[in-house]
Amino acid sequence: MQLKDRCLVVIALITGRNFPNRPTYHLVCEAKFNNEVLSTDPVEHNEEPQFEQELAWDLDKTSLKQHRLQRSALKVTVSAVDSQSPVKEPIGFFMLDLRSCSTEKVYKWYRILHSKYKSSPAVFASIYLDIEGQELVPNPKIKTGLAMSLSEADLIPRVYNSEEDNQHFSVPTTTANIQSTNITWYTIGPRRLAKEYFMLTFQFEEAFKLESLIPIEQSLCSGEHIGGFHFTCELFGITIYSNQFSQLMQVKFNSIEQTFYIKSTVDILRIYFVHITPLVIKFCFGSHVLAHATVPVEQLIPFNDHILQNTAVLNRSFDLISEESDQQLKEYQSKHTEDKPRVNINITLRRYPDKNAIQQRSTMTNNNNSSRRLRNMTDSLNHISSLNLDPYADVNTMSSNVNENYDQFVTSLPEGKTLKQSSRTLERDDYLCPSKLLNVYQSMDGTPDWHRYCYTIELRSVKNIQGFDHELQLYARYVYPLFGSGAPVMTLPPIAVARNQEVILPHGFCAFEFAASPEELKTRLNDNPLKVEFFDRSQGTLATDSFIGYSLIPLVSVFESSIVKATKESSTLVRRINDSVDMLAEQSNTNELKVVGQLVYSLQLEDFGAHNVDSNASVLDMTKGLVHQINDEIKSEPSDIRSTREYQVAIELELWRAAEEAKFTAQLKKREQTLMATLAEEWHKRDSQREIICRKKLSEYQALEEKLRNTLIELATRERQLTAGEAELVRLKQENARELEVRRKELNQQSQVQIRDLESQMKLEKKNSEHWKSQIVEWRSKYASLEEENNSLRSEINGRLKKSVDNKASNETPSINNEVARLTAELAVARATLSETECRLVEVERGRARYRQLWTKSLHELAKVKQEADEATRISLAQKEAELEQIKSYYLNVDEKRPTSQDLKEPTDGNLERSKMNEEMTTEINVSDVKSVVDEKIEAQITRLIEERDGLLNTGVYENSDSLIVDLDRQIRYLLGKI
Repeated sequence: MQLKDRCLVVIALITGRNFPNRPTYHLVCEAKFNNEVLSTDPVEHNEEPQFEQELAWDLDKTSLKQHRLQRSALKVTVSAVDSQSPVKEPIGFFMLDLRSCSTEKVYKWYRILHSKYKSSPAVFASIYLDIEGQELVPNPKIKTGLAMSLSEADLIPRVYNSEEDNQHFSVPTTTANIQSTNITWYTIGPRRLAKEYFMLTFQFEEAFKLESLIPIEQSLCSGEHIGGFHFTCELFGITIYSNQFSQLMQVKFNSIEQTFYIKSTVDILRIYFVHITPLVIKFCFGSHVLAHATVPVEQLIPFNDHILQNTAVLNRSFDLISEESDQQLKEYQSKHTEDKPRVNINITLRRYPDKNAIQQRSTMTNNNNSSRRLRNMTDSLNHISSLNLDPYADVNTMSSNVNENYDQFVTSLPEGKTLKQSSRTLERDDYLCPSKLLNVYQSMDGTPDWHRYCYTIELRSVKNIQGFDHELQLYARYVYPLFGSGAPVMTLPPIAVARNQEVILPHGFCAFEFAASPEELKTRLNDNPLKVEFFDRSQGTLATDSFIGYSLIPLVSVFESSIVKATKESSTLVRRINDSVDMLAEQSNTNELKVVGQLVYSLQLEDFGAHNVDSNASVLDMTKGLVHQINDEIKSEPSDIRSTREYQVAIELELWRAAEEAKFTAQLKKREQTLMATLAEEWHKRDSQREIICRKKLSEYQALEEKLRNTLIELATRERQLTAGEAELVRLKQENARELEVRRKELNQQSQVQIRDLESQMKLEKKNSEHWKSQIVEWRSKYASLEEENNSLRSEINGRLKKSVDNKASNETPSINNEVARLTAELAVARATLSETECRLVEVERGRARYRQLWTKSLHELAKVKQEADEATRISLAQKEAELEQIKSYYLNVDEKRPTSQDLKEPTDGNLERSKMNEEMTTEINVSDVKSVVDEKIEAQITRLIEERDGLLNTGVYENSDSLIVDLDRQIRYLLGKI
């Protein structure tokens, strides 16, 4: 991390205690934070498991502060994984508080909660912050791993460099043994995590139904497509080629595997296979791509497999998709799924074997090396005879190389000694170009201590290319006349090489067979190292080669390796060495040598034992495998060149060339006649098809023309009907307007009369209510005065009674009683009148409340009726608009379909005016219909509101100033305004 505003939240898991011992299980710790789940590598499930790993999350300081405010806690789950099953068995968990973490590492024991073990297991761990983002320095007392979230740079395969790794880590013994073998390792993932060794094998197995992918309209015999059919794909930046073939129905490839050695982990490999671009297998003819298939490599490793104890295999057939956009081919393949072209591949991923397996594999390779080489030579020669090469190029190349190289080699030998030698170059994929045919040489004399040798030089790959600002199209070239061949050996075609990438060189295998004494061979090889030159070929039509550097390979170094027998029964001795040398380039300014890359090569020397020089040598015929004998000794110049064996061989080859040329010409003529007959037949067939199609189109055009005439006649009839309907519509519109005006006047008069009647009734009711109110007030005042008078009389009577008792005046008692009786009767009459008035008042109040309820109910009904009327209006308007749009679209379509020929032309201006008038009339009709419907509903609402208002005023309870009456008047005026 290079930004200062970011940090790492790191959980360091060191060890555990009180765990039970379960040999077949492994422990895995897993934690989720910031929506990212990280887990440790599996460790042994013993009493004190040694985790010694760290889990880290990358986040900015703002997110860290937010997590602390939310009191986020990290839950670390501990699980047990069986080596025989990918299912995780949960053991328990422990919590880590994010608020307490700092830059200091504070380790303590965390007890596992909800543990299934009764021994109370615990984990020694710590949580801390790495704010500065510097590289984590390992503690000598605590071994830490790094299980951080992977970036895109971590998923780029890199060539494994053991020196950088040894500077930071202590390399175990087993790792040192693996690194000691001369194998190119690719590292995937962070350097601190990639500690496991794997071996990935890719193999082409079978292909089916490839003949449907051959393009019919394109020739594959052009200059840029010279070659054979083959499959190719790219993996880890290296292009993999299959053997070339010519049988397209069903192809079975030889068991040739491409092996990659990987240093990573299972989880990182799974992530790498998911995130890389899909593996694309291409079916090619030369450099032309005919089809491709996509291989889902992410399915290689199961999702729940974290150990990869067993080999992961992806062995399936994949459909090939043609690069040509041939619709008929796609339809045919969709209907006949069993005839789809397919290719079957096999991808295996396993852990790298131990030392014993490596030694056993090396021994098996040594035992089968000689027989495989001879078989490859035979297959290559057989393949040459099956190719349609130019016979002139073959014969000329062979004869010139034989004579030139033979003379050059004989003159280079010291006096008194001769060297019997044969040179041959082999292709690694059983494909030989005409410029790389086998050359066989032989001299005449020898000594009894000579041995027959086979020296094999294999240029495997180039790596660590640097110092160039563009992608190189690189190939290697070398010439070694000591082995008797002046022809250069080149690794063509050029391959694309990027910086810091290892790429395998094609056609870099070359074997030389000769006879020599061991001392002389060692001396010559020591004095003459092999110089391999490297060139960069520019792209384009005018491609040029530029020299970029060279490498010196000490061929004598093969004598430093140990001697191994090829087989137990054979006496052949083999020396083998695998090494790499620097690629040097001379700087133009300082004339100093600079390392610009490395060349990986392999040397092998096979000693077949003592060689007898009595037998004659042979020259291999490159076309038919004919063997011709030549003289064992060349002591003097021949008197007649025509009597030499070489001249006779040249004559035979010239005759063979003439025969092959005549045969080739006859084949070309026969093929030309066949093609011309096929083309003539196809032309007649296409001509008849075109005539049939033309007749069919003419009949269709005549039918369409007749249909267009009928449509025009129908349109004219409809136009007359629309004109008549338009006149009728105008008349109906005028009548409706007159009727509407008369009805409106009548309604206004009726409403005015009803308003006057209602006003008079309201005045009467108002007067009556005022009269009853004044009557009530009068009776209440009268009742109060009588009550006061009654009270005063009672008090007066009581006083008088007391006085009469005191004075004993008996003559005044009858008059007082009469007065009391009279007042009591008047009081009873007043009370009865008052109660009657109150009853009438209560009845009036009840009637008023009942009318208020009725009015509220009427208002609700009015709103409901108004809503229904609006909805009906909208629906009718929508229907009318839809009808209008339908009529418009119909007439527009009719106008578009009118013919453009002069004999069918009609004056279109009148039709356009008629269509516009029809649209305007249709719109007016719809608007008038809608208005009539709306006016009827509004009049019905006005009538109902006036009746309700008059009914309320007639009751005498409401007045014109009441809010209910005012609302009714406002609604009536609003509806009248709408009309």
